[in-house]
Amino acid sequence: MQGQSLIRNTWKQLIKTKMAEAKNKYLESIIPKFYRRQAFDIMIFTFIDTYKLLLPSVTIEECVNAFIKRHKIDITLISFDAIQQSYYRSLTLYNDTQKTNVNG
Repeated sequence: MQGQSLIRNTWKQLIKTKMAEAKNKYLESIIPKFYRRQAFDIMIFTFIDTYKLLLPSVTIEECVNAFIKRHKIDITLISFDAIQQSYYRSLTLYNDTQKTNVNG
């Protein structure tokens, strides 16, 4: 009886260890991707916002096209719409932060 219990507990511990290792590997694999995406979003926002500041008459679409051209982006990997959405998402976040900081 004790032998079976010991084997069962050993297997349970081994399975838990393997599952923990798998979770850690998964997290380690997505963290660099997360930071790359975050950095790319910041690049997009900064480029377009600065472009609009220097040339107020240009449209967001023209800014996105300039960003794509400047950074030689393959639009089969990331679309025009995805870049534009990233800009608007960052702009909304930026504006919300500014509202909070002015009143806070």
